[in-house]
Amino acid sequence: MDFSKRRDWEALASTLDINIYQRSKTVWIAAGKYRGKDIEVKGRSPSIALALWKEAAGYTGSEW
Repeated sequence: MDFSKRRDWEALASTLDINIYQRSKTVWIAAGKYRGKDIEVKGRSPSIALALWKEAAGYTGSEW
């Protein structure tokens, strides 16, 4: 595992106040609140789950 990448997604998740946790061997969950809406997505890695969370939040009118 590349630990520098791990720090990148952890830092961004912390900044955005998103919880990322592992539900099973191949399922990671990114969950957080954005503009009063709870968003929870699944991905096969923490960085993918975070990217999917950002995409879902983008549909609320956000610019990244």
